[in-house]
Amino acid sequence: PMVSGVAALVKQIHPSWLPSQIKSVLVTTATEDVTNNGSVASVLEVGAGKLAAGNALMPNITVNPATLSFGVYQGLPTVQVVQVMNNGATAVNLQVTAPGNTISVAPSPFSLAPGQVALLGVASSPGSPAPGSYEGFVTLQGDATVLRIPYLYVVPTGVPATIVPLLGDGDYGEAGQPVPDGELAFELID
Repeated sequence: PMVSGVAALVKQIHPSWLPSQIKSVLVTTATEDVTNNGSVASVLEVGAGKLAAGNALMPNITVNPATLSFGVYQGLPTVQVVQVMNNGATAVNLQVTAPGNTISVAPSPFSLAPGQVALLGVASSPGSPAPGSYEGFVTLQGDATVLRIPYLYVVPTGVPATIVPLLGDGDYGEAGQPVPDGELAFELID
Protein backbone atom coordinates (compact mmCIF):
# COMPACT_ATOMS: atom_id res chain seq x y z
CA PRO A 1 0.00 0.00 0.00
CA MET A 2 2.84 2.44 0.72
CA VAL A 3 4.45 2.07 -2.69
CA SER A 4 1.17 2.45 -4.54
CA GLY A 5 0.36 5.51 -2.42
CA VAL A 6 3.67 7.18 -3.27
CA ALA A 7 3.20 6.21 -6.93
CA ALA A 8 -0.19 7.97 -6.82
CA LEU A 9 1.44 11.09 -5.35
CA VAL A 10 4.08 11.10 -8.11
CA LYS A 11 1.33 10.67 -10.72
CA GLN A 12 -0.59 13.59 -9.18
CA ILE A 13 2.47 15.85 -9.48
CA HIS A 14 3.41 14.53 -12.95
CA PRO A 15 0.13 13.43 -14.61
CA SER A 16 1.74 12.91 -18.03
CA TRP A 17 4.47 10.58 -16.78
CA LEU A 18 4.55 6.99 -17.99
CA PRO A 19 4.62 4.06 -15.54
CA SER A 20 8.34 3.56 -16.29
CA GLN A 21 9.06 7.15 -15.22
CA ILE A 22 7.12 6.69 -11.98
CA LYS A 23 8.96 3.43 -11.30
CA SER A 24 12.23 5.22 -11.98
CA VAL A 25 11.77 7.80 -9.22
CA LEU A 26 10.42 5.22 -6.77
CA VAL A 27 13.42 2.93 -7.27
CA THR A 28 16.29 5.35 -7.82
CA THR A 29 15.48 7.61 -4.86
CA ALA A 30 15.20 4.78 -2.30
CA THR A 31 17.48 5.10 0.71
CA GLU A 32 20.28 2.69 1.54
CA ASP A 33 19.64 2.63 5.28
CA VAL A 34 18.35 -0.95 5.56
CA THR A 35 20.71 -3.16 7.55
CA ASN A 36 21.29 -6.88 7.94
CA ASN A 37 23.28 -7.96 11.01
CA GLY A 38 24.69 -4.46 11.40
CA SER A 39 25.83 -4.03 7.78
CA VAL A 40 24.12 -2.27 4.91
CA ALA A 41 21.79 -4.82 3.28
CA SER A 42 22.75 -5.98 -0.21
CA VAL A 43 20.93 -5.38 -3.48
CA LEU A 44 19.94 -9.07 -3.43
CA GLU A 45 18.35 -8.61 -0.01
CA VAL A 46 16.48 -5.31 -0.44
CA GLY A 47 16.75 -4.22 -4.06
CA ALA A 48 17.25 -0.47 -4.32
CA GLY A 49 16.58 0.07 -0.62
CA LYS A 50 13.81 1.62 1.46
CA LEU A 51 11.08 3.68 -0.22
CA ALA A 52 11.56 7.40 0.46
CA ALA A 53 8.33 9.23 -0.37
CA GLY A 54 9.79 12.72 -0.05
CA ASN A 55 12.74 11.85 -2.28
CA ALA A 56 10.48 10.30 -4.95
CA LEU A 57 8.50 13.52 -5.32
CA MET A 58 11.52 15.74 -6.01
CA PRO A 59 13.53 14.65 -9.08
CA ASN A 60 12.80 15.69 -12.64
CA ILE A 61 15.34 13.20 -13.97
CA THR A 62 14.14 9.70 -14.84
CA VAL A 63 16.02 6.64 -16.07
CA ASN A 64 14.89 3.61 -18.03
CA PRO A 65 15.50 0.88 -17.04
CA ALA A 66 15.45 1.69 -13.33
CA THR A 67 17.47 -1.43 -12.43
CA LEU A 68 20.29 -3.27 -14.19
CA SER A 69 20.72 -7.03 -14.20
CA PHE A 70 23.63 -8.35 -16.22
CA GLY A 71 22.71 -11.94 -15.40
CA VAL A 72 25.38 -14.62 -15.39
CA TYR A 73 28.81 -13.36 -16.44
CA GLN A 74 29.83 -14.83 -19.81
CA GLY A 75 33.46 -13.68 -19.97
CA LEU A 76 33.03 -10.53 -22.06
CA PRO A 77 31.89 -7.13 -20.91
CA THR A 78 28.13 -6.88 -21.17
CA VAL A 79 26.82 -3.41 -22.00
CA GLN A 80 23.40 -2.11 -21.07
CA VAL A 81 22.04 1.23 -22.21
CA VAL A 82 20.18 3.47 -19.77
CA GLN A 83 17.97 6.25 -21.10
CA VAL A 84 18.32 9.36 -18.92
CA MET A 85 15.63 12.02 -19.40
CA ASN A 86 15.36 15.56 -18.10
CA ASN A 87 11.65 16.08 -17.44
CA GLY A 88 12.22 19.47 -15.81
CA ALA A 89 12.18 23.07 -17.02
CA THR A 90 15.89 23.79 -16.48
CA ALA A 91 19.11 22.24 -17.75
CA VAL A 92 20.98 19.80 -15.48
CA ASN A 93 24.59 18.68 -15.25
CA LEU A 94 25.06 15.10 -14.11
CA GLN A 95 28.11 13.28 -12.81
CA VAL A 96 27.92 9.47 -13.03
CA THR A 97 29.89 7.16 -10.74
CA ALA A 98 30.07 3.44 -10.07
CA PRO A 99 31.93 1.82 -7.18
CA GLY A 100 35.10 -0.20 -7.56
CA ASN A 101 36.15 -1.71 -10.84
CA THR A 102 33.23 -4.05 -11.50
CA ILE A 103 31.17 -1.59 -13.59
CA SER A 104 32.13 1.20 -15.97
CA VAL A 105 29.93 4.04 -17.20
CA ALA A 106 30.11 6.52 -20.08
CA PRO A 107 29.64 9.36 -20.66
CA SER A 108 30.35 11.17 -17.44
CA PRO A 109 29.81 14.01 -16.79
CA PHE A 110 27.08 15.12 -19.19
CA SER A 111 24.43 17.84 -19.47
CA LEU A 112 20.75 17.62 -20.36
CA ALA A 113 18.58 20.48 -21.60
CA PRO A 114 14.89 20.46 -20.63
CA GLY A 115 13.13 17.57 -22.39
CA GLN A 116 16.42 16.11 -23.62
CA VAL A 117 17.30 12.41 -23.47
CA ALA A 118 20.83 11.01 -23.17
CA LEU A 119 22.00 7.43 -23.45
CA LEU A 120 24.30 6.14 -20.73
CA GLY A 121 26.35 3.02 -21.40
CA VAL A 122 26.91 0.77 -18.38
CA ALA A 123 29.28 -2.17 -18.83
CA SER A 124 30.33 -5.06 -16.64
CA SER A 125 34.11 -5.10 -16.32
CA PRO A 126 36.18 -7.21 -18.70
CA GLY A 127 38.54 -9.90 -17.49
CA SER A 128 37.94 -12.82 -15.20
CA PRO A 129 36.40 -11.72 -11.92
CA ALA A 130 36.37 -14.21 -9.07
CA PRO A 131 33.20 -16.30 -8.65
CA GLY A 132 30.49 -14.55 -6.67
CA SER A 133 27.84 -11.89 -6.98
CA TYR A 134 28.75 -8.33 -7.89
CA GLU A 135 26.28 -5.63 -6.97
CA GLY A 136 26.02 -1.98 -6.15
CA PHE A 137 24.70 1.26 -7.52
CA VAL A 138 25.42 3.47 -10.51
CA THR A 139 24.94 6.97 -9.08
CA LEU A 140 23.81 10.02 -11.05
CA GLN A 141 24.38 13.23 -9.15
CA GLY A 142 23.36 16.72 -10.16
CA ASP A 143 22.69 20.05 -8.50
CA ALA A 144 19.60 18.91 -6.58
CA THR A 145 19.39 15.30 -7.75
CA VAL A 146 20.91 12.03 -6.54
CA LEU A 147 19.65 8.90 -8.27
CA ARG A 148 20.95 5.39 -7.58
CA ILE A 149 20.44 2.62 -10.15
CA PRO A 150 20.96 -0.82 -8.54
CA TYR A 151 22.91 -3.41 -10.55
CA LEU A 152 23.79 -7.08 -10.19
CA TYR A 153 25.75 -9.71 -12.05
CA VAL A 154 26.86 -13.18 -11.03
CA VAL A 155 30.08 -15.03 -11.84
CA PRO A 156 29.47 -18.79 -11.51
CA THR A 157 31.87 -21.16 -9.78
CA GLY A 158 31.39 -23.93 -12.32
CA VAL A 159 30.57 -26.33 -9.48
CA PRO A 160 27.00 -27.68 -9.45
CA ALA A 161 25.20 -26.44 -6.35
CA THR A 162 21.58 -27.52 -6.81
CA ILE A 163 19.87 -30.24 -8.82
CA VAL A 164 16.12 -29.81 -9.28
CA PRO A 165 14.10 -32.79 -10.60
CA LEU A 166 11.83 -31.81 -13.50
CA LEU A 167 10.58 -35.20 -14.63
CA GLY A 168 10.43 -38.54 -12.85
CA ASP A 169 8.80 -39.87 -9.70
CA GLY A 170 10.97 -37.88 -7.28
CA ASP A 171 12.54 -40.96 -5.70
CA TYR A 172 16.23 -41.09 -4.97
CA GLY A 173 18.30 -43.78 -6.61
CA GLU A 174 21.82 -44.91 -7.24
CA ALA A 175 23.95 -44.75 -10.36
CA GLY A 176 23.16 -47.61 -12.74
CA GLN A 177 19.73 -48.22 -11.23
CA PRO A 178 16.84 -48.31 -13.77
CA VAL A 179 14.47 -45.33 -13.80
CA PRO A 180 10.91 -46.53 -13.01
CA ASP A 181 9.07 -44.57 -15.74
CA GLY A 182 11.98 -44.68 -18.17
CA GLU A 183 12.53 -40.90 -18.25
CA LEU A 184 14.41 -38.51 -16.08
CA ALA A 185 14.99 -34.78 -16.47
CA PHE A 186 16.61 -32.32 -14.11
CA GLU A 187 17.87 -28.75 -13.93
CA LEU A 188 21.41 -28.18 -12.72
CA ILE A 189 22.09 -24.81 -11.08
CA ASP A 190 25.61 -23.51 -10.52
